[in-house]
Amino acid sequence: MKEMTVSLAGDADLIIGVDTHLDTHTAAICDGRGRAVARLRAPATAAGYAQLRAWARSAAAGSRVIWAMEGTRHYGLGLARHLASQGEQVTEIGNTKRVGKRRAGTSDAIDAVRAARELRARPHPAQMRADGDREALRLLMIDRDNAITSAKTARTALAAVWVTAPAPLRDRLRHLPRQRRARECAALTCPPGADRQTRVLHQTLIRLGQRIATLAGVAAELEAQIAQLVEEMAPGLVAAEPGFGALSAAQLLLSWSHAGRIRTEAAFAMLSGTAPVPVSSGRTDQHRLNRLGDRQLNRALHMVAVTRMRCHPATLAYVQRRRAEGKTDRESAAASSATPPATSTGPSTNNSTRQHKRLDEHRSVISPGYQRCKAATTGDTNWQVRPGDGVIRSDSQARAGSIPIARSSVRPQVSGSRWSLVPGPWNPEERPRTRESSGGVSSASTSALIPG
Repeated sequence: MKEMTVSLAGDADLIIGVDTHLDTHTAAICDGRGRAVARLRAPATAAGYAQLRAWARSAAAGSRVIWAMEGTRHYGLGLARHLASQGEQVTEIGNTKRVGKRRAGTSDAIDAVRAARELRARPHPAQMRADGDREALRLLMIDRDNAITSAKTARTALAAVWVTAPAPLRDRLRHLPRQRRARECAALTCPPGADRQTRVLHQTLIRLGQRIATLAGVAAELEAQIAQLVEEMAPGLVAAEPGFGALSAAQLLLSWSHAGRIRTEAAFAMLSGTAPVPVSSGRTDQHRLNRLGDRQLNRALHMVAVTRMRCHPATLAYVQRRRAEGKTDRESAAASSATPPATSTGPSTNNSTRQHKRLDEHRSVISPGYQRCKAATTGDTNWQVRPGDGVIRSDSQARAGSIPIARSSVRPQVSGSRWSLVPGPWNPEERPRTRESSGGVSSASTSALIPG
């Protein structure tokens, strides 16, 4: 694959930001200081593309120009392809930040200027994603995702119909697996002499069953094409990497695009949303999970990690070691797919150490989605989760250990509060009253509720 190179925005004399839409494209020329020099709106047609390029060449008057475009894989794809075919340097700009739109407002002209200024501020402009096999793979993935989504919608409709069918037909379909039920519905025949309601019922079941079977066949055919194209683009990738399937490898190739687009492993971690985001300030040194980046790529990497946690020896050994440290499977999966943050060179403080220790020990208490936590407990104490001050407490505080927490014991009773573990059986009928509703906490609930 041919490697593409893009010079830094600082090497260009003028930057042309483009805000793309379905019918029109708005361009703004900015100088080296980010000042808008000229603006133009052109139709999103071949004639409009030629008009934009001729206008830019005339305004540049021989100066070096680089284009900063939004939506290079959406509304701006046609213009990006035209400019690239004419030898222009085209870079990709994501959607502008909302905070800037709130402060300065938004319009096509303002967004075009903002795109040019954003490229000026970037040390490494993002290259436009490639066409050819990569674009063919993207279209196949879109087609398959649509088939899977449509089949899911049809299965939901089928379930809503057969559960209201007459008892003999409902009992016939009740215990069948999902795929077999769809095939059974597709092969139904309406009994002779049936009334209109019965005829329409069978007609609906037959069409939904046939639709599900057809969409399943389409998805399987598209997945075979995807697997073949992935093998041609990256021979041996699926076979060499444990946990990788054709679909995960396809998403990886879609996000990677071509050689030279992703400079380093750190850049790939930011793209995939696996690089921890620093949230440090002053004497506090900590990181949080990255919720940005390519979420489809992040999902593919997560599925690879989950698959390796089942069958990959090295990953299984890693998970066992993390479990021995008191970590959960969710924490192990997140850590195995994340890039570790850079080590701080400054001295660590006791305050920061205590905060990290507290967060690590009580993570599953503050976040009810976790299933295990470290707590002070004795014997076989029954625990339940209640809102409180976020501290794990027991009567004896004898020793520390790991205890399982059932999902059904997580009860969000007070909005915005943190969670505490308290000993005692869970009574589903118990509803602690709040101060606003009863003027105070009832005596029946004070033994199990830790005040926040």
